[in-house]
Amino acid sequence: MSIGNQHIEIIVDNNSSCKNLAIKDHSYYLNSEEIESPKLQIQLPGHSTWYTFDFNISQINIYNSYSFSLSPTDSLTNLPDGLYSIKYGFCPYDENTHLFYHLRQCQAWCKWEQFLKQSIDSCLDISPDAEKILNRIEFLLKGAEIFANDCEPEKALELHQKAVELLTRLECTII
Repeated sequence: MSIGNQHIEIIVDNNSSCKNLAIKDHSYYLNSEEIESPKLQIQLPGHSTWYTFDFNISQINIYNSYSFSLSPTDSLTNLPDGLYSIKYGFCPYDENTHLFYHLRQCQAWCKWEQFLKQSIDSCLDISPDAEKILNRIEFLLKGAEIFANDCEPEKALELHQKAVELLTRLECTII
C-alpha cells in the first residue's frame, strides 16, 4: 500500500560543466516500479524543436551538445545560456506530464567570475565602481534564476538579458 502523495521534482544541476546539462530526478513516487516509459523533452533557448529522451528515474541524466546535435563529432561544445523548457512525463502522459523551466547561466557566471578576478588588485581589494557593477550583475543573475524556478520565464529572461548586457559592456571597457 502506498502512503502519501506523489511529488514530481526535476532539478538541473548548476554545478555541472558548461558542456553538460545534468538533470536529477528528486521525485517521490508512490510506487516507482509502476512508472512506465519515463520521457524527458527539452526545448533549447531560442529553438522551437523539442528533443525527446528516455529518462532514468531517481538518477542523474546527462545531456550535452552531442545529445542536441550541436557539435561536430570530434568535440563537445558549451550548451547555450538561456531559458530551457523541460517536460517530464510517464504513462499515461496526459495525466503525468510536468513542465519545468531552467535558466542556464553557466557562461554568464564564468564571465562574472573572470571580471571579479581581474578586479581584485594587489592589496586584495576591489574598486568601489567595479564592486557596484559586479554586485548589480550578480543580483540580476540570481534574480533571473529565482523567477525561472518560480515559473515566470518572461521576467527571468528579462533579468538574464540585462545581466548579459552589463557583462558585455563591462567586457568592452576592460579589453
